[in-house]
Amino acid sequence: MDPNQSGNHPNNTASAPENSGVNSPEQQPSSSNQNQSSPAAVGATAPGATPASTVMMPSFKTLFNTAWENYKLKFKNLMILQLLILLPILTVGAIIFGLVVSGIFENNQVVMIVAIALGACVVIGLIYLAIWLQAAMIHLLVSNTPLTWRESLTQVKPRLLSFFGASLLSGLIIMLGFIALVIPGLILMVLFAFSSYIAVAEGTGAVESIKKSREYARNYFWPLAGRFILFGLVYFAFFTVIGIIDGMFDSTILGNIASFFIAPFVSAYLIAVYLAIKEIKGTVTVS
Repeated sequence: MDPNQSGNHPNNTASAPENSGVNSPEQQPSSSNQNQSSPAAVGATAPGATPASTVMMPSFKTLFNTAWENYKLKFKNLMILQLLILLPILTVGAIIFGLVVSGIFENNQVVMIVAIALGACVVIGLIYLAIWLQAAMIHLLVSNTPLTWRESLTQVKPRLLSFFGASLLSGLIIMLGFIALVIPGLILMVLFAFSSYIAVAEGTGAVESIKKSREYARNYFWPLAGRFILFGLVYFAFFTVIGIIDGMFDSTILGNIASFFIAPFVSAYLIAVYLAIKEIKGTVTVS
């Protein structure tokens, strides 16, 4: 729907950051009227309610293409970050496997206790590294300026705690929704889908990021859910084909390789959706 056909003056439509995949050349905000027209300012409604004045989101095809272009542009640095996540895990796993096979732990409780203590420290270190690298990947994808993987790691470091907190809290909330009933879990997945991305992109705290994700989704529940479902269907179809090919050779190698390359693209797509809704609504504020 063209926002100018809804009866609202163009100056009442919230502005947005660049490069988010929505073309709205006439949307220039009026600071005095922004909160009156922004969908974020609409009173509480059911998740699927869409007011007549709501600006339409870009199509799934547009969002997919936007994510693909972003992924291709930053492919090299994304793959480096992926390798930095994968290689330490494989290395530690190989060392542990070698020690177990060697029999060094048999009938030696002291060695066993020391190995468990060191193993716990290594696991904590790997978790921290994985969180840091994942946040750096999001920062790289959401940035409007070219960044190297090193620059992304450096710039995102002050936001790691917020990123981890937002990811953990939103994950727990969604998990509780699935435990209660499946449908609440699915609703919560849509409402809080952007929490960790907001923590990195906007530098907000964990709780504020969760609240902002809900506000971005307000009045856009079904458009967001539809685009997530379509992406999920494409993802499922792709890996179904990969699984069939792997099955022919009684192997999982192709699936593992595909997962390595596809994981950053999943983030790229979610970021494209996040930036699109942010362009429509502008940067929302929560209390």
